[in-house]
Amino acid sequence: MSHMEDRRYVELCQDSVRLSAESVGLEISDEVAALLAEDVCYRLREITQVGAL
Repeated sequence: MSHMEDRRYVELCQDSVRLSAESVGLEISDEVAALLAEDVCYRLREITQVGAL
């Protein structure tokens, strides 16, 4: 198994995004929650990779 195949990524679920939004008084649709969750996961991976350099 190569080094790249060993990597695992955390995924943020839609429910976590929705709960975070609701905690500050926002109501978001399932579609928006899914898009935000995907973007947050991407940003976390990006920050992790930049920080590892």
